[in-house]
This record gives sequence, C-alpha cells and structure tokens, in this order.
Amino acid sequence: MKICVLALLVQRVAELAVGRPWSHIHRTLDAMQVTEFTTPTHRFFQRNPIPAAAAEILKKLDLPPPK
Repeated sequence: MKICVLALLVQRVAELAVGRPWSHIHRTLDAMQVTEFTTPTHRFFQRNPIPAAAAEILKKLDLPPPK
C-alpha cells in the first residue's frame, strides 16, 4: 500500500514540475530506449539518442540523462 502512495506522489510531483499530465510524461520518456549487446565475455548497453521532448522533461525534473 505504501509503495502505491509513493508512486502517486512521484507522479504528481513530476506533473507539477513539468506542467503536463503523467500520461504525456510517461509516453515521452518511454521513447528512450537501451539496446543490450552481449558477447561470450562482455555485456554492453547503448541508448538511443534522447528525443528533444524527453531531454526537456529530464531538465525540468533536474535529472541527468541516462548514460
């Protein structure tokens, strides 16, 4: 129960900071993707370029872009 309340609080804080509804924030950030590459001895991750709208949301939330 507490985790649900915390999740709703995070959503609301994000909505207030960005000025958009959570559905828009979620859809925009969902465009960011990571691809995993594996070899027998190594594992690599590469993210796609961050769309401008997603970068703007990250900036408004004061979050660094994922590496």
